[in-house]
Amino acid sequence: MPRAATRPRGRRAAEERDELAPPHVGHGPSSLCAIPIIIHRKRAAQARNPSVKSAYQEVARAWLLLAEQLEWMDGQEEASRPKDT
Repeated sequence: MPRAATRPRGRRAAEERDELAPPHVGHGPSSLCAIPIIIHRKRAAQARNPSVKSAYQEVARAWLLLAEQLEWMDGQEEASRPKDT
């Protein structure tokens, strides 16, 4: 039997493949940002006008920054919760 192709794992790898990460990778608000990021990256790749391409790339970067900030905020919130013993 031929071996199945190995695929990168994780949310960032999924973004690089222009796919959504599997459900077990993330469920927070930042995972909701993946859809607009993918859409704007695809539209930038399809755009012929350089200024339109640049605009779509800038919007995708802004969504990525928002996702990273939401992840950081989620981490801060988790760290501040009292631990059950």
